[in-house]
Amino acid sequence: MLDGPVIAEWLPVSVAALVLLLIAAGVAGWVDAVVGGGGLIQLPALVIAVPKDVATPFILGTNKLSSFFGTLSASWVYLRKIRVQLVLLIPLVAGAYAGSTAGAALSRFVPREVGFYDGILGPGTGSFFVILIVSVLGYGFLQASVNAKIANLTTNLAALAVYGVHGEILLVLGLAMAAMNVTGGFIGAHMATRRGSGFVRVVFLVTLSILIVKLAWDTVVQFTS
Repeated sequence: MLDGPVIAEWLPVSVAALVLLLIAAGVAGWVDAVVGGGGLIQLPALVIAVPKDVATPFILGTNKLSSFFGTLSASWVYLRKIRVQLVLLIPLVAGAYAGSTAGAALSRFVPREVGFYDGILGPGTGSFFVILIVSVLGYGFLQASVNAKIANLTTNLAALAVYGVHGEILLVLGLAMAAMNVTGGFIGAHMATRRGSGFVRVVFLVTLSILIVKLAWDTVVQFTS
């Protein structure tokens, strides 16, 4: 946790930590809206900033609350401007919902230790959706990003339902981060739809490179710790 007294019992972070989390949520919302993978920023920020005595499900639930609203705002922008094909979207959403529900249920039993936690539950789902849709199904990057956004919205909603039922969300912090995530998501989606697939492709390659480095690092840490 970043040093400093907590702001209040219902907001268990310091002022410095809160500023870090709000910035991280805004940037994560932008990245998520363009190509997915915003959790590469937001989730580690939560792990660093929130006190160690806060259990793993509260970290994950808070992350999902913020991500859900950001993805919702980006999806709204995309759907107003780009048509999606239901033949692709329906099975993608169904599989995403089922997998996310099961994953969220299992994640409630994962310890908070960062190496194991990040390695198993590390972010990047949206980027994997884009890889699948572009490389396997042959869609363009912009169309892939739209479909990935809807699928990601579904995974966030499914996981959020699991954490919400158990009351495992830092609600005030999650809503504050959600406001920034929405802002970032709105800006990112507008930029992507205006600039097209070329812009999305560049952001995707940068995000993918970061994801590969992160996964490699997590693997090294797990085998050497």
